[in-house]
Amino acid sequence: MKMSPASLPDNRIADWQDDRGVNLNVSSWMIRSILIIWLTASGTVLLGSGQAQAIDRVVLQQPAGGGQIAITGTILDYTGESITIRPRQGGTIARHVSSDVIEVTTEYLPEHQLAIDLMSRGDWKAARAQLTATVEKEDRLWVRRIILSQLVRCAAALDEPLAAGRYFAALVQSDPQTIHAHVAPLDWTDHIPDEPLLLQAQQWLKSSHRLTRLLGASHVLRDHNLGPQAVAELQIILRSDEITARTLAQGQLWKHRLNALELTSTEVARWEETIRSWPDRLQPGAWTVIARGHEHFGQWPQAAAAWIRLPVAFPDVDALAAYAGLRGAIAFQEAGQFAAARTMGEEISQRFASTRHGKDATNWLKTLK
Repeated sequence: MKMSPASLPDNRIADWQDDRGVNLNVSSWMIRSILIIWLTASGTVLLGSGQAQAIDRVVLQQPAGGGQIAITGTILDYTGESITIRPRQGGTIARHVSSDVIEVTTEYLPEHQLAIDLMSRGDWKAARAQLTATVEKEDRLWVRRIILSQLVRCAAALDEPLAAGRYFAALVQSDPQTIHAHVAPLDWTDHIPDEPLLLQAQQWLKSSHRLTRLLGASHVLRDHNLGPQAVAELQIILRSDEITARTLAQGQLWKHRLNALELTSTEVARWEETIRSWPDRLQPGAWTVIARGHEHFGQWPQAAAAWIRLPVAFPDVDALAAYAGLRGAIAFQEAGQFAAARTMGEEISQRFASTRHGKDATNWLKTLK
C-alpha cells in the first residue's frame, strides 16, 4: 500500500517548505522514505502476511529488581514510549515501557541484511541505495524506523548533512521520542552550513518536535543572526523532561561555551566528569567538545585521549569517529608522541577509508615526518 503526497496531512507537508511556501527540494528517495513511514498515519500497524508471522524475542527488565523476562512473539510496534508484543503462545497483546527493554531480536528481510553488511564494509553509497529500496518492502513500522536511522548514518558518512537531517526529521515525525535519537546528525564539528542546509535548519527550528528543533539549533549555532535563537532553544530543551534531548542539548551548549573568553580548564574538567555519567550512546558528540576544550588550553595529551575515545569506544558513529580519530592523531603530533600519531592516522585511514575524514587522514599521513 502506498500513499500519494496529496494524502499527507497539511502540517506534515509544511515541515518541508520554507516560510514563503517554497519547497526545499526534498529528493525522491527522501519522499519515498517519508511516505512509507506515514503509511500508518491513523496509528494502526500494518503487517504483511509474511512478516505478520515473524518470531521476535524481547528481553525485559522486571520492576523492583525482579530480574529479566524474555517474551517470544510478534512485535507490533516499538517507539520511544513503549513496545507492543503479541505473544507467540496466544494470550493478550501486551505493552511495556521502552525503558524496560534490554534486548530485541528479530529477523530482517534479506535485502535489509545485505544493506547492513554493506554498511559494515563502509560501502555507504551502496548501503543507502539498498536501504531506500528495502524500506518500500518492509511491512513493519518499527523496522522501517530502524531503516531510517541507518539512512541517517549513511548520509552522515557520505558527508551529506542535509540529507541526514531530513532522514532524522522524518524519523522524529513518526516517533517524537524515538529510541534512535542518539543518531541525530547534530553538528559537532563547527561545520559552516551552506545555504540549503541553513534554510532547512531554520525550518527545523520551527518544528513542533523537540528533537527536530534541537537538530536545527545545532546547525545554526554559529550563525551571526540565528545563533541567539539557537542558544535560547537549547536552553529551553535543557529544562525539558526528555532525558535524551536534554543531554544532547547540554553538549551543544558546551560547544557554544568554547568560544567564551571566561572559559577555564576547570570548567572543561567538570564537563568531562559530567559526561562520564551519561548513557554511552549519548556521549560521542560531547567528547569532541571535551577534546577541543583541552586543546584550547594546550593540554594535548588530554585532548588526544578525548578525541580517540570515539574511534575506540564508539566506532558506529562512523563519520564523527573518523573526524575525531584524525584530530586525535594531530593532537598526538602536537604532544610530541609521533609514533602514536602515525598509528592513529593509519588506523583512521584504513578503517574509515570511504569517509571524507578517512581520506583526509591518508593525505595527512603523507605530511607526517
